[in-house]
Amino acid sequence: MFPHRKQLTEQQQLLKFLKFIQHYMYTLQEAFQLAETTDHMADYADSVETDGATLDQMAHLAEYFANAGDAHNAGRFYLRAGHYRAALEYLMSCGENHDSLLLAIECVAAAGDNKLTARLTDYLMGEVDEIPKDAKYLFRLYVALGMTREAATTAVVIARQEQERGSYTVARNVLLAMYQELVTKEIKVPYDMQNSLMIIHSYLIVRSLLKRNETLRAARMLIRTTANISRFPAHVVPILTSTVVVCSKAGLKSAAHRAAVSLMQPEYRQKIDAKYKKKIEALVRRADKGGDPDEPRPPCPHCAFPVPETDLACDNWITRTSFPRLLALDESCPMCSTSLKDVIPSDASTFLRKDKTSAEQIPI
Repeated sequence: MFPHRKQLTEQQQLLKFLKFIQHYMYTLQEAFQLAETTDHMADYADSVETDGATLDQMAHLAEYFANAGDAHNAGRFYLRAGHYRAALEYLMSCGENHDSLLLAIECVAAAGDNKLTARLTDYLMGEVDEIPKDAKYLFRLYVALGMTREAATTAVVIARQEQERGSYTVARNVLLAMYQELVTKEIKVPYDMQNSLMIIHSYLIVRSLLKRNETLRAARMLIRTTANISRFPAHVVPILTSTVVVCSKAGLKSAAHRAAVSLMQPEYRQKIDAKYKKKIEALVRRADKGGDPDEPRPPCPHCAFPVPETDLACDNWITRTSFPRLLALDESCPMCSTSLKDVIPSDASTFLRKDKTSAEQIPI
C-alpha cells in the first residue's frame, strides 16, 4: 500500500529534520533508520550529498549501498568520502552506465593517482573487460586531467565516428571546440585535426554558399569533399550526385564527369535518385576533353607564392600553415560565430605576423 501524499510529505520533512539533528549530534541514527525502514534511502542519500555530511557519514552510506548491491551509489559515496580506490572499482563494475563513468572520471581527477588513472584508462579502452567504451569518455578523462594533446587526438577519433554515422555537425563541433581549446592554450594544433575540421566544414558550408548563389565556391567545396568521400560513408551517393549537379552548373565539367563516373560503380549505380540518373549516365558517355578552367591563384600571404584560392596549404612552404580567410562581410563566421566586420587589410602578410602590435586587427 502506497503512503498518502500528505503522509509522504511528513516523512520527508521528518527525514530533513533528523538529518539536521544528525549533522550536529553524530551518535543519532534516527534519520538513517527512518530512511531505511520507509524505503527512502535514495532521498536520504541525495539530502546527505546536497546538504553536506562528514566523511564518516559518506563512508557509512557507501557501505550500506555496497551491502545492498547498489554499485553505482556505493562508488558515488566512496568518492565523496575520499576512498578513491574503492569508489573507482565499484563505478567500473557498472559497465557502460553513463552516470557511473562520469563519476569514475571525476574520481580519478580528484585522486591525482597515476595508478588509478592508468586503471580507468585501461578500462575505457577495453583492456579490462575487452569492451572498449565510447571514445567520448576517454576524451572527457583527458580533459579532466588537463591532458590536452591526448584529448585532441581522441577528439579526432570521436569526430570520425560521428562522421561515419552521418552526424556531420556534431563531428565539426567536437573538433572545433578542441581546436579552440588548443589555440587558447597556445598548443600547436595537430595536422590531422586541422585537416579533419577543414574537410567536414567544407562540406557543411556548401548549402549556405548555394543560398548566396556562390555556385563556383560551392563546387570547389564539393570537389574537396569528394576527394575525401571515404569520410562520408553514410551519404556517398547524395554527395557525389550533388557534385555532379553543382559542378555542371558552375562550368566545371571535368569535375562533374569524374563524380558521375564514380556514381557508375556497381555499389552506387542503383542508389542514384531517378531524377538525376539519366543526366548522369549521359554525362559519363560524353566526357569533356577540354578540362576545367584554372582556379585563381592569389599570392601566399607568407611568401607570395601563387596558391589556388581554396587551398589551405602552400607547396612552397612544405609544411601546412594556417591561412585565415580575411573577409569583409557584414556577417558572422559560419565556423566560429565571430563577427566579420567591414574591415579590409592593406597587407595580409602583416596580419599573419606573430607580432601584431602594429597589424590591423581583423576578426576572423
